[in-house]
Amino acid sequence: MKNFLLILFIISFKFCFGQSDYVVVEQTEKLGIGNVTSMVSIDSINNFTYVNLYGGNKIKLTGKWYDFNHAKYKDERLITHCPVFVDENNAILEIGIFDPEFHRLFTGNWGFEAFSKNYFRIVKKVNGEIISSQINKVKNFSLYKVKMPSRYNKNAFFTSYHLIGEKNKKIYRMVLYNIDETNFENFDTFLINTFDNN
Repeated sequence: MKNFLLILFIISFKFCFGQSDYVVVEQTEKLGIGNVTSMVSIDSINNFTYVNLYGGNKIKLTGKWYDFNHAKYKDERLITHCPVFVDENNAILEIGIFDPEFHRLFTGNWGFEAFSKNYFRIVKKVNGEIISSQINKVKNFSLYKVKMPSRYNKNAFFTSYHLIGEKNKKIYRMVLYNIDETNFENFDTFLINTFDNN
């Protein structure tokens, strides 16, 4: 009996802590718009998805990614002016590649370095907390693990990974959340590889 209880405790421990800490919220009002289509194609053989971003940038993502269903669910909009995708395990990815001038219009920061320096203040302003950070000056990006409140439930905090980078005179911003660590490992590697490969 003791062994059975121990096994049950271990299983419930793994089950509880392997879940995402984000709760997807259903739309309560009609938006009057259809779903946005940014996903172009899936290469099942090489395990890539090709997507279009605003501004005419076409990129590839590792894995199978689909357009987020805006008509049915609310998204956090952690990055404004960018498409949102969801994968087979319901991980949510917001990704945008911006001209520095356009990025400055909606953030007030010119370039990657200024925005990265202000990111701690930006996250704190929305009652969030940066749990860890990784700065790569050679590749010109910063990666943050952040705990922040949901826009739709201020009492609920969730974990997200944020990559901010600059290359080819463009500002890259990516946020990954609604992640289940038992199904989607190496979040930082996924974001870094997406930055490197596009």
